[in-house]
Parts: sequence; C-alpha cells; structure tokens
Amino acid sequence: MRKIIVATHGELSKGIVHTLGVIIGEEITHSIDTYSLLPGEDVNDIAESIEKEITSAKEKKLDYVILTDIAGGSVHNTLLRLVSYPNVWVITGVNLIMLLDIILSDSNNSTQTVLEKALENARLGITLQSCIPDNLSNDLDNDDL
Repeated sequence: MRKIIVATHGELSKGIVHTLGVIIGEEITHSIDTYSLLPGEDVNDIAESIEKEITSAKEKKLDYVILTDIAGGSVHNTLLRLVSYPNVWVITGVNLIMLLDIILSDSNNSTQTVLEKALENARLGITLQSCIPDNLSNDLDNDDL
C-alpha cells in the first residue's frame, strides 16, 4: 500500500490535489496529504511531521511517496533526508500527469515500478507546440533584438 504526500512551496500542493479531484473525483484525493511551506514557516516542521508518521506507521507496511516542486529547493532538500527509510521515495517536479499515474496505478505493482512509469509519462507529457515555422524560429534565435 502507498501513502502519497505532496509538499511544495506555497499552496501548489493543495491546488494540484484539488485539480486531481476535479478530474478523478474528490473521494480519491482524500487519501493524499498536502504540505505547503508558507513565508515565515520552517520546512523542518514539515519534515518532522512526515517522519513522525513514517516511524509510527511501521506496522502498516506503507510505502511513502513524497512529491515536491523544485529540485534543489528547500522543501525538496529537507525532505530528502527521509529517503534514509527504505519505504520512502522523494520525487521532484510534481505535475498532474505524474500524480494521476501514481494515484491510479495498480497496487500490485512495486512502488519502484510505478514511480519509474509515472516519471516517464510525466516527461512524455511535456511538449512544445508553436505556429512559428522551423526556419523562422532559427532566424529569430540569431537576431540581436
């Protein structure tokens, strides 16, 4: 069984989980915990709260998947210490595709397999479209504006 936690700067964590609920139904999102680091708050308080849950739930045999917003950011860096527990994974760059993949994954698959697939699908879901023709785009790149 997996416990999903979304921890971000500001209220992105709440917003992305709310949006997930719009897509798949709010009842599914009630199992996702969110943590929002707001100005003046200490990210160590978030880490301690999550760590307390991890250590108190050892008998439940839960895998903890912690999704953060910015690689190298204070939330991500602080929560990385939790990967010292064998049942904890921390992923940065949370997005809706990634979260959908994880929450809708088959619980019979290993957490590692689920996360690898979610990361690949999240990467594939990031695209760029433009109406600028390729040759014009190259010309624009070379101009000194």
